[in-house]
Amino acid sequence: MRIYVHDSYIKTRYRVGQITMFGGMGLLLAGAVVALVRPTWWVPVMVALVGGYILSSVGSYYGDRFAGDLAHYKKVPEALKGLDDRFVLLEYLSPTPFLLLDPGGATAILVKTQGGAITFVNGKWQHKQSMGWFRRLGGQETIGQPEREAEAEAERVRQALQARLPDKEVPVRSIILFVNPKVELEAKDSPVPALIPEKVKEWLRGPGRRPAMPIETRRALLDLLGVGEEETED
Repeated sequence: MRIYVHDSYIKTRYRVGQITMFGGMGLLLAGAVVALVRPTWWVPVMVALVGGYILSSVGSYYGDRFAGDLAHYKKVPEALKGLDDRFVLLEYLSPTPFLLLDPGGATAILVKTQGGAITFVNGKWQHKQSMGWFRRLGGQETIGQPEREAEAEAERVRQALQARLPDKEVPVRSIILFVNPKVELEAKDSPVPALIPEKVKEWLRGPGRRPAMPIETRRALLDLLGVGEEETED
């Protein structure tokens, strides 16, 4: 597999995450100290606490994506490691953060880092995790509706390709990738395939395998995205 990464994009957001996280912690600490020393100064205290919470949430958002063992730009290539050079992964270089090109088209990969038990039953997602309320207070995102998020990413790619390659038909789809090693995932009925890293390549080679695009379409797609022509053909 060939991998193309927008390094400066990642480094910038990593730094933003660090600055906002430490800045938020500093404001929260300052607010707590002022509340103890000058309890009548409630306005500065509220400003510090609210500002600290906002900055901490921003830091958590960027931290989840660009820092630590679960950094998205690290976990996605790990999940796809071993695929041959017909597969091309673009990280932060396309309309969606992670775009996988295979002989049959393009796949937008939506990454989720939540741990614990995650299920999709009767059309609804459920997430149960130890101390989940505390994690959410610290800025962890809720599970939300990942199938809608994933489809929105795929639609963004479709629209971009239709605008730039109006005479070519590139199949576009999406998957949801849960990268936390402590996740317990049960989502066979999800309208968008929901997978853990160990199952991604198996899915791509099995249920997710699709007919190859015409070689002209494949080459036009690769050229558009600036990744050149493939070295081998299937």
